Amino acid sequence: MAPPLLSYVNKHQLVFTDDSKSSDIEFGHLYTCSDYNDTNRKPPAPIFVLKSSHMMKWSELVKQDKSSMMSFLLASPPNKDSNKQIAKFIAYLREKEQRAAYIFIDSKGTKGILQAADDDDRMKMDCDGFRCYIVSDATITSNNNNVIIPSNNSIDSDNNRTKRKHEEMTKHDNENYEQSIATDHYDNLKRDQNTRHHSQIYHLRNLNNWVKTNFINKSVEMLFSRKKARPIKVIDVCCGMGGDLLKWFKIQTGLEKYVGVDIAMNSVKELVQRCHAQRDYKKVSKVICGDMGSQSLVQSELSVHTWEDSYNPKGTWKKAIPLTESDKFDIASCQFAIHYMFQSEKKAEHFFSEISRHLAPNGLLIASTMDCRVISKLVTDALCGTCPSCIDPLEREQMMAASGTVLDKDGTLHITLKNALNNPVLRMSFKENMWQRLLCSSSDNNDDVYGIQYNFVLLDNNNSSAVEAPEFIVPLGDHLINLAKKHKLILKQYLNCNDLVLNGMQNPQTRMQMIERKVFNWEGKIDPITWQLNNLYMTLVFERMGDDLSEGISIPRSPDMPPPNEEINIPRSPDMPPPNEEIRIPRSPDMPPPNEEISIPRSPDYAPPRSPDYAPPRSPDYAPPRSPDYAPPSEEEEDESMKRMLELRQRAVDYIGGEDEWERLDEDERDKILEEVDF
Repeated sequence: MAPPLLSYVNKHQLVFTDDSKSSDIEFGHLYTCSDYNDTNRKPPAPIFVLKSSHMMKWSELVKQDKSSMMSFLLASPPNKDSNKQIAKFIAYLREKEQRAAYIFIDSKGTKGILQAADDDDRMKMDCDGFRCYIVSDATITSNNNNVIIPSNNSIDSDNNRTKRKHEEMTKHDNENYEQSIATDHYDNLKRDQNTRHHSQIYHLRNLNNWVKTNFINKSVEMLFSRKKARPIKVIDVCCGMGGDLLKWFKIQTGLEKYVGVDIAMNSVKELVQRCHAQRDYKKVSKVICGDMGSQSLVQSELSVHTWEDSYNPKGTWKKAIPLTESDKFDIASCQFAIHYMFQSEKKAEHFFSEISRHLAPNGLLIASTMDCRVISKLVTDALCGTCPSCIDPLEREQMMAASGTVLDKDGTLHITLKNALNNPVLRMSFKENMWQRLLCSSSDNNDDVYGIQYNFVLLDNNNSSAVEAPEFIVPLGDHLINLAKKHKLILKQYLNCNDLVLNGMQNPQTRMQMIERKVFNWEGKIDPITWQLNNLYMTLVFERMGDDLSEGISIPRSPDMPPPNEEINIPRSPDMPPPNEEIRIPRSPDMPPPNEEISIPRSPDYAPPRSPDYAPPRSPDYAPPRSPDYAPPSEEEEDESMKRMLELRQRAVDYIGGEDEWERLDEDERDKILEEVDF
């Protein structure tokens, strides 16, 4: 990557001032830059705070042409804008042409106007940012009554306000804050289909798409494994911009109804636009903007898009309760997003409750997320090194640095995965208490498995983030099984995405589909970094249990019918013996006494029927005939055979995930697993 044409000069804080609120909002840090073609043009110094207010059009603020005004650049490197507040502010200014913000620079009251950087400025800075124009009272439009210029005293008093810090938020605020970061990221996410092949994660995106397509098709096959296939109803949770919409339209059984739900309003609006390109777009019966971790689809009033208005071919948005209790679906899908529901136990409980409510009996919940087993190993290797004998702290630190691992002084762990060109592709960070909980969480403490947070940044070209959001570990094992069972869901399958790819590559037709989807690189292989990143994910399949038919069913009773559990008195005949008295049956004179053996004449040719497995009794001294060359196995051969059986069993136990899973299997299932791992 070429070095930036501008040098970062000073670090400053961007603060947004809202006159209606008692405190300012800290957006983040900016860096002032000297223009490379005019070294004499310097920004006012020192610049330590920017206060933005009164965002208007350029013509409403200034009567002077831009080209004649002194200006300088303010850079916002993506790695310095962790909360994406500055990025959102830049996007807001860029929405409309000539939109600008009136600002004050330093305590002297130097005035300026901010505009989003254009393409040339962004190339100079090698990142996004602003161009700030220095203005004087003479350049301000005098007839604009909307512009209010604060005095220097007010600026000084503003500096003494108590700043509200994100670290001082309550636990409830923190949950909403982390959720808002993910929502804002996907709301502002823009992808250009015409240039996506230039991306350094191009093959990973193609592989992820193939994995989802294969996973969806296999799930539909599983749904109809015991019944006749028919068009299905699907609810797509965290549907985003509808990336899976076409996959559902192409399933072999056909699609009867599709409902999409997502928390990001801009994403669901994009989904509606994509629907117009589909011939059967009205199968997308509803698109809902809502949070499945806290809002109910049968109680909360949410933004819903429908096609009910026949006079508007684009459909309408309205506030309404989206679904009813009777709305049932065959499949609920949540791709690469179910981890957001494990921010807290309350959210996870609510999510599974909503899914269970809207799944038909024997319906499936299919999901993909990060594989906690792989993440745990990644963190363990990063902290301890792959060599268990590496106990020298200096040697361990060198190994960590070489592998792209950094452990900050505050205990925050940063893990970086790089491609063959040594460019970073993935960055993950865990705070100290989080990686400790991940590695040392107790299976007896149910609360300890929720809210294990890490920051996940998937990097595209120029270190721009394709995905950047806080995520949460989805725990496997008894916690997940019991949570699902509580809401009438059974965990049927969990499979690492690399295993799914290996299974698919055994089929020539499936491999051809992977080639068509450009999963492989120019050598016809899967890139090592793509394989490593795909290994981070897993798929989950839950099945909805049938409701208990004895619950809530009222059977009409006859007026003469006694109450439940009441003894029924049946009239008895005068000749009937009392209860519990032995009844004597008269016996024929020719009938043999009880317990006496009855001799039945046999035909001379009679032979008793034999079972196919019948084996005649053997003498204790019986020995089967042996070949003359037969020799019994030696002790070494018996030991070797026993050793191989034990190794094979251990391999099978590791394959299915531990001794507990092995003990749950019956003999047939164990034999099948042993055959699979015997290679």
